[in-house]
Amino acid sequence: MKGKRILITGGAGLIGSHIAELAAAEQPAGIVVLDNFVRGRMQNLEAALAAFPVRVVEGDIRDTALLGELMQGTDIVFHQAAIRITQCAQEPRLAFDVLADPATHESGAVRAALVRALARASGLGGMVGEDRRAGKGQNRDVGHGHC
Repeated sequence: MKGKRILITGGAGLIGSHIAELAAAEQPAGIVVLDNFVRGRMQNLEAALAAFPVRVVEGDIRDTALLGELMQGTDIVFHQAAIRITQCAQEPRLAFDVLADPATHESGAVRAALVRALARASGLGGMVGEDRRAGKGQNRDVGHGHC
């Protein structure tokens, strides 16, 4: 990641902030964290901010204009924006908008900005809340806390 410009959506959350901390140690050209701070916390970013001048942007992953602006010049995207799994069941459209729809927006912005890599955090098992690798009839809760 040395010399790369990095965008971390949901970057003030538990996983996103750890990615920011690890990325800061790799001497990137820049790190931008996008978070709406519903669950993410500035305190989670203390280590990354102490190691590197991380740009923190409070905003919504569904704001396509903001996302497009932040994508300009970005080389790597870590899409960590998420909502609680219980909220996914209550508001499936919101779950799609946060977890899946941004991938469409990111991909369009990625092409426009000539981004070389897009790192996605969630696989199908994480989306449905079960581990299909457990074997036939043995689905087990993966307990990620988000869908």
